[in-house]
Amino acid sequence: MAREATFLVQAFNNSKGGRLKPSPIVACKSADGACRTAERLSLSHVGVVAYSVTSDAETGDLRGFERHHHCEENRTRKVPF
Repeated sequence: MAREATFLVQAFNNSKGGRLKPSPIVACKSADGACRTAERLSLSHVGVVAYSVTSDAETGDLRGFERHHHCEENRTRKVPF
């Protein structure tokens, strides 16, 4: 089984009624790219998360989501999760 990591960034804005409205998910080529994208999107969104998903293309098996904690070291705005 060849496992492959996919790096994703999800940004959020406020919507009517005070709920979070998700923006389209952005796929990135690396964890560092996901962190840079999250940092850039954090300037114009109320919330952003960078994470990865591990999958097996042969079996379709999808394994857990991992939030990229190393992105937190580089954030300019600290927002609790």
